[in-house]
Amino acid sequence: MPEEFFTKEVSAMALEYLVNEAVALSVRVDELLASDSVPGTLAGDLAGLKLEQDKPGTVDFASSPKFLGLNNLYRVEKYGYEIGYKITDCIIYKKSVQEGVNIQLLEVLEVMKFICRDVWRMFYLKQMDNLRTNHIGTFVLVDNNFRPLINVSSAQGDADTIRKVQPYLQLPCGLIRGILASLGISAVVKADVIENRLPAVSFNVQTSLAK
Repeated sequence: MPEEFFTKEVSAMALEYLVNEAVALSVRVDELLASDSVPGTLAGDLAGLKLEQDKPGTVDFASSPKFLGLNNLYRVEKYGYEIGYKITDCIIYKKSVQEGVNIQLLEVLEVMKFICRDVWRMFYLKQMDNLRTNHIGTFVLVDNNFRPLINVSSAQGDADTIRKVQPYLQLPCGLIRGILASLGISAVVKADVIENRLPAVSFNVQTSLAK
């Protein structure tokens, strides 16, 4: 694999825009699937991926009852899972070829450090701020300034903002779970806003080692 494959060619904002649109797309897909007029397949029915009141440049999709629905949350988490599952080898390769770092991921704790340090820096341009563990399979990863939520706000107040960031936390949850799965570690990942204080976020990771 050529080294230039890892050369940055896109603004870091592109990931944030992509995640924003992925959440909106997921809501539209949910609406389309729930419609009585849905054909047997979504293939080719691109015109249907639109909410009736969804205008370009707005966030009207966030007012849909499906925005916080389980189907939407699961679908966005699955997006992150697929990315995480497929990108682990690429990150390890990049570290070894470009930086000459031999990453050993033999223990679950080392995998968590890899996520906090290398994965987070690649996706969010910074490391996690803290990593805690009970040493029996449960880990808490803390990012006190989670980049995708820095400029998020709702006109209806802080409580509504915290409620509506939940779909956007599902992608990094899936990302973490996918990376762990690619290394043979089964886990459940949940994210919470720390003390209702955006953009501080904690990711609780319960692995198959937890009792």
